[in-house]
Amino acid sequence: MAIHELITNSAKYGALSTHPGRVILRWELRDNTLQLVWEERDGPQVKQPESRGFGTRSVIASIETQLGGRAEFDWRREGLVCRLSVPLAKELPGRQPGRYSPLMAGNSGEPLLRSAGAAE
Repeated sequence: MAIHELITNSAKYGALSTHPGRVILRWELRDNTLQLVWEERDGPQVKQPESRGFGTRSVIASIETQLGGRAEFDWRREGLVCRLSVPLAKELPGRQPGRYSPLMAGNSGEPLLRSAGAAE
């Protein structure tokens, strides 16, 4: 959902709204956390909004409230940089501290992300 909102807003107002505009998307797994950086370049000049719009609130809600992660927005003149951090394991209520279960995708019961060679 967060990536969808970033793409939609970029296509309407940001780098993807102009022909030379582009988005660089980098991600890595670090300490069981997905860290994603969305960086817009070569689009219209950006200024920080005076209030949070629907898209920004949606990204924050999906990343921070629903997934327990963090969403940071850097409104640079040359383009938006958004940093998202999402834990890939979530502590379950009633379990001992430090014992985690993978985030699950939908109702399938399959882990959302699985490391290569992970034990079943």
